[in-house]
Amino acid sequence: MLRRPSPLLLALFLIALLPLSAVSRTLGQTPQLTINEILPGNAAANLDPDFYEYASWIEIYNNGASAVDLQDYSLSYMDYGAEAAVIWKVPNTLSIPAQGHVLFWADETDKRGTHTSFELDLRGSEIALLDPAGNVLDSVSYDMRDGKDLLPDISYGRQPDGGGDWLYFDQPTPAAANTTPGFAAPTLAGEPTFSPPGGFYTGEQIVTLSTSESTAVIRYTTDGSIPTPSSPLYTDPLTLSGPSVIRARVFAPGKLAGRTASHTYLIDFSTTLPVISLATKPAHLFDDTIGIYVEGTNGVTGNCSDVPVNWNRSWERPVSMEMFETDGRRVVAQDAGLEIFGGCSRTYPRKSLEIKARRTYGDKDIDYQALPDKPIDSYKRLILRNSGNDNYATQFRDALQHYLVKDMMDIDYQAYRPVVVFLNGAYWGLYNLRDKADEAFVEQNYDLDADSDFDMIEDSHKILAGNAAAWHELYTFILNEDLRLPANYEYVQSQIDLQEFMNYYITEIYINNGDWPVTNIRFWRAYDAGHWRWLLFDLDFGFNPDEAATNFLDYLLTCTDCPQSTLYQTAVFRKLMENTQFRDDFVQRFAAHINITFAPARVNGLIDTFKAGIEPEMPAQIARWGFPASMKAWNNSMDYLRTFAGQRPANVINHLDAYLGSPGTAVLTLNIEGPGDVFVAGVKVPAGGSSGPYFKTVPITLKAETDPGWLFDRWEETGSKNPNLSLTLSHDLTRTAVFEPAAATLYFPLIQNADS
Repeated sequence: MLRRPSPLLLALFLIALLPLSAVSRTLGQTPQLTINEILPGNAAANLDPDFYEYASWIEIYNNGASAVDLQDYSLSYMDYGAEAAVIWKVPNTLSIPAQGHVLFWADETDKRGTHTSFELDLRGSEIALLDPAGNVLDSVSYDMRDGKDLLPDISYGRQPDGGGDWLYFDQPTPAAANTTPGFAAPTLAGEPTFSPPGGFYTGEQIVTLSTSESTAVIRYTTDGSIPTPSSPLYTDPLTLSGPSVIRARVFAPGKLAGRTASHTYLIDFSTTLPVISLATKPAHLFDDTIGIYVEGTNGVTGNCSDVPVNWNRSWERPVSMEMFETDGRRVVAQDAGLEIFGGCSRTYPRKSLEIKARRTYGDKDIDYQALPDKPIDSYKRLILRNSGNDNYATQFRDALQHYLVKDMMDIDYQAYRPVVVFLNGAYWGLYNLRDKADEAFVEQNYDLDADSDFDMIEDSHKILAGNAAAWHELYTFILNEDLRLPANYEYVQSQIDLQEFMNYYITEIYINNGDWPVTNIRFWRAYDAGHWRWLLFDLDFGFNPDEAATNFLDYLLTCTDCPQSTLYQTAVFRKLMENTQFRDDFVQRFAAHINITFAPARVNGLIDTFKAGIEPEMPAQIARWGFPASMKAWNNSMDYLRTFAGQRPANVINHLDAYLGSPGTAVLTLNIEGPGDVFVAGVKVPAGGSSGPYFKTVPITLKAETDPGWLFDRWEETGSKNPNLSLTLSHDLTRTAVFEPAAATLYFPLIQNADS
């Protein structure tokens, strides 16, 4: 729909009119160039032949009698909600012949002379074509919304080329004449009705498709593709005898083709887990040129592959996503993007997948609490993880380590939920559903905007959001200043969430994550009085029983010949450990987590819980992929985790003791009487109490907190009424926190004599 030019475009026109005679001569001498067609939401219409991605584009048409070199011509773009335009200049010689078309890909790459530095927004924008002198030759305002809904794969163009009316097209014609049917209004045909709808069924199903659109037809596919005008015409009910995906679309005279509806039928399939069904054109996955799931013939090296492979490409493909809950409800049904995810685990036949919600596909969010362990009901990104380097073993090792510290410490962790995945109706096995550990994690977990609210850095220098200026300033301060001085330490405290930082290092050291800190580092801070925090992710190299005795603490503090990235990442930790307060808090907090959070009985209980959650699905998983090799092999892989859980605590206590100069340990036993909480070195003690070794000569804090209606009365052994204690152990000690009901306070109303 055409709109009045914005102030920006009016300004451009006024500027163009200043040297009026020169402009007139230019316009008189230059062949007429026009913006002829645009596709702001290219979800699945046509692939860019340079980078094999779906991207928005702008088509220029030469209505003149001779060719024009477009070098130094520009495209001006005013983004939705922006205050200033982006002007991108054609950098190289690019000839557009008479009556010819040139396509510019608006994909933000700024490469190859035909890829701009901006991309188009479906919600509305303004585009202008400028000649080398900056004069506006043509412009268009657009808004690709049907009411409030976005219009993916609908182009907006002139018919006939170079003039005439601006119309909407459901069959875009990039770099070609606009000869397909055009529509004056963005009115779409309705979606078809499926009877019965997708879901779990037993036995053969007869599926009927219908529409209320008069004289309309329905076209459908069963291979995952989006229906087109040449797809099979629906005439009779469809018979399904096994898991299937039907995608259908209504084509009605006088209207744009309707949105594609996708329904998955899980026939004669049962599971105790949620199901996620993904459907896309098979070529998007398995074609040698454009397929993202195969080695193919169009790939690059990396991720443990010395030969070029397609699955190393950062290609995104359109996909229909449906999610079915364990009670059979279909709770998600929308289009999204699909990309191969992970590092070296891409080499496995069952690959990790990333689901990306974008406006390009119609909705920028997945509006469902897909991971119930977090109070998040809207996701931009979700990961279907193949369990990474644990792919051939337990299927949950990374998630287990996150859940060891979940609710036990303040730390940024990834949620987990086991799910079953179907791909184009085929059983694809067991996956770990996770929230993604990048800028989307901060947006989703903290309700912040990556464009305006926070900085996020990966490893040493890669910026995921914002910029690195504040981090570099802090890092330089830490390297060059003496953190033993109280003022310097207090400044660092004002910049880094030191409690979370301790928790992060305690976790990584305890699990002995051998893939860290060379890589897998991400940290962030909110602009609004935020402190730097570290994000826990990719723990597949942790919990290795062969390394249960490794002194990872000593390595982090003393290594001088380790990789430069390790030295960079551990510099803050090393400097902080020079501060006595930080060191004392760190080692005693570490001891508390060893005694409570990482207690072998607790770890083994979690292993049992994770194992039970996926055990019913494992026979089907093994039958589909051949790994683990058998149920026996899978059960044996649990021993791998249990061995580490049993051996690691004593080893780490010894490592910490050696670091402190071997003061030795004493057993601190903590009991709780009555409703209330006790914290030792900042770690919450279980209701049943705790007993374990802590370090002699190093201060340790105890804190008692009351429940409503109760008061802390005393520490039983000493009678102290102070809920906050600082102890220095020299021998085994017991402390019992006693909580008593709050004394009822009675108020008697003052009764006055009526005669007074």
